[in-house]
Amino acid sequence: MNWNYDPIKDYYTDEHGIKFHFIREGHRKDKSGFVRNLRTYRALDYDDPEGYFYAHTPGGNLRQININPNWEHHKQQMRERLKDNDETKAIYALRKIEDEPFFRKSEG
Repeated sequence: MNWNYDPIKDYYTDEHGIKFHFIREGHRKDKSGFVRNLRTYRALDYDDPEGYFYAHTPGGNLRQININPNWEHHKQQMRERLKDNDETKAIYALRKIEDEPFFRKSEG
């Protein structure tokens, strides 16, 4: 997610200028029992037609996003490592073009 974040006021702004303000913290447990801590942000309600369109879902509810602070921290660490290191960038770039094998169904 490449939205702008204001750490002082604790809100995100999407590519259309819609602001998402913090509303609550929560937890989500996956099938294996691992618990993720999440922060939920909700779009502000806009009166103008364009703002209303981008701030609401097709069903008419305000859009929401969930942020995993731990995951965001690790992504930021990786961005810092890649930022000024050409060798690391080159290795990481290879991951994007590496072919994945496929398997043919055997006949017989």
